[in-house]
Order: sequence, then C-alpha cells, then structure tokens
Amino acid sequence: MLSVQIIKLIEAHAESLTREVVADLLTNEHTPSYLRIPKEELEQRVFAFFQNLGNWIGDPKDDAIRA
Repeated sequence: MLSVQIIKLIEAHAESLTREVVADLLTNEHTPSYLRIPKEELEQRVFAFFQNLGNWIGDPKDDAIRA
C-alpha cells in the first residue's frame, strides 16, 4: 500500500528528482568523481533509475510490495 504509493510518487516526479540529484552530485564535495561523467549522461542514468525503480524493487501490483 504505502510502498506502492511511494514508488509511484518517485516515478511520477522523476524529472524534478533527477535535477536535484544531479545538481547535488555535481556540487557535493563528497562526490567529485561524478564530475567526470558528462552531465547529460548522468541525467539520463539518474532519470532511468527513478523511472525503473518499481520494476527493480518488484511489480508495484505485486502482493509482496503491498505487504
């Protein structure tokens, strides 16, 4: 129930979350290695992560996630 809603919210807001995560990765002193990745590639990778989160965790309709 709540897990399904969280996954759906994350996937629905993938674009804004991607912008925030990429900005943090590129400016945070603890993540300097991310500066080696072109920004466009990093954005694509982070966006794909958020978009596919539900598939990786499990089918959002799956009973295991609802529990």
